[in-house]
Amino acid sequence: MKVNKKFVGAIFVLITLIGLLIYIKGTGTKQDDGKKFNKYIVIDGNGYKTKMDVEQFIPCVLFAQMSLENNIETIKAQAVVDRTYIAYMMKNKKEIEADELGLPYMSYEKMIKVCKDEKKLKGKKSALDVVKNIVGSSNNEQFKSKMQIIDKVMNETALMVMKNKGEIILPLYHEISGGMTRNGLEVLGEKYGYLLAGVCQDDYNNSDYKMERYFTMAELADKMEKAKIIIYDNEKNEIDLKNITVNEMIENTNIAKDSSEYAVSVKIFETGISGEDFANALNVDSSNITLEYIDDKIKITTKGKGNGFKASTEKVNTNYGVQYKVTYFEEIEPDNKDSIIAYIIASKLKGIGPKKAEAIYNQFGDDTLKVLDSNFSEIKKVKGLSSANCSACEKKWKESRSLRNIMKTIGSDTGLSQNKLLTLHEKFGNKLEETIKYRTYDITKINGITFAVADKIAKKQLNYDPSSDERIKSCIRQCLLDAMQDGHLFLTPNQLIYGYKTGISKREGAYRILNNGMGEVVVCR
Repeated sequence: MKVNKKFVGAIFVLITLIGLLIYIKGTGTKQDDGKKFNKYIVIDGNGYKTKMDVEQFIPCVLFAQMSLENNIETIKAQAVVDRTYIAYMMKNKKEIEADELGLPYMSYEKMIKVCKDEKKLKGKKSALDVVKNIVGSSNNEQFKSKMQIIDKVMNETALMVMKNKGEIILPLYHEISGGMTRNGLEVLGEKYGYLLAGVCQDDYNNSDYKMERYFTMAELADKMEKAKIIIYDNEKNEIDLKNITVNEMIENTNIAKDSSEYAVSVKIFETGISGEDFANALNVDSSNITLEYIDDKIKITTKGKGNGFKASTEKVNTNYGVQYKVTYFEEIEPDNKDSIIAYIIASKLKGIGPKKAEAIYNQFGDDTLKVLDSNFSEIKKVKGLSSANCSACEKKWKESRSLRNIMKTIGSDTGLSQNKLLTLHEKFGNKLEETIKYRTYDITKINGITFAVADKIAKKQLNYDPSSDERIKSCIRQCLLDAMQDGHLFLTPNQLIYGYKTGISKREGAYRILNNGMGEVVVCR
């Protein structure tokens, strides 16, 4: 597969929340026992040529790629994605030129501008070394704290990559979808089946969701010429696009699209090009593209930004900047030695590190997770594990697997963080799954879990009843709590049911919230 830098590499911006992190921890594997990747990036800038290990290079990418004000889990996920992408691009190569990757990084020239003193660069192996040198002689506490973040990120994600069926994946993602992500199996073949299609409803509301541009035939011809795209007729004669009309262009242009409405191929007269090459030639945001005749011009409409595969980014938290908003994730059950060992390590069982995790796998093989789920005490057969330690590990394992099942039950788009899940687990214990399924609104008894979150979870359950007493009581309680936070001592019945407006706040009442635009008939008793 050809990697288009405009629609793939250059759109490595930021990534993910808990969903993707679960996937990384579940199926990510470490390439080596040390802190070196043992593959190298070659940087050649202004006569300053250096070679550094991938693990040295990634921090240089992170500095150039994203704000370190982002949530640390976001930065960790990005580090894993960058490493996976680099490993995919290198394949069996021992080294690769940095410019071949299409990733931004802190180059030698950029560092000169930062340092304003070339002497500080002498003897430094990488841009990261330069940054650390500056920090070491600086009293800038904020800069030092950023370096601490980078060090933590690299230590906690060292050598981790994402795999599918034992193969390093191409971690495609994009900025905004055209309303739906693309199916890798359909577009790219079986090898890319891990790139799943999914609806991204929130992308419709993004101000950059749709772009419209207008071209004269002369402008369009110029774009094609610069992209070195030659148009032929059915007799293989070259066509000068400047000499044809807009109508002729549109009538002789056929766009083949995938199920997510992205152009797979574009045929202009007898010349066939890929959808991405066509979009790239026109310098538009995506290959989700349509052509129209408007006032002697070609109107080009595109939806979304980027390649449309896998995940879509969105500004989801003003405190942390632009991040991925995960609309779908799937935790794949580990099915080989590396992924099973990584899964056990990620479960953080007391006293079980990489060596003992491998010993456990050697004892039970590919059935390890089944054995641990059905009869954890079998782990005692592994040399070096005491009975006391096994009991503590069993409790932790069951909690971990229980939380995993709960995440499957409630989905990834409810707004319920992992910390909140842990708090719920502490409150309800082994009855949490039952509570979520049959007494969902009880979870609002936990501080910070709102009616809106509980209602979203409840709607996923088979027994959901919009007119249930539990739902109405929970909503009324939330309205009263919200009013109290606004400074109110009480609400009249009308304010409670239909809402109120004051100099402090404007709130919907229970009736409106319960209906929630769904047309549901609700009686407020």
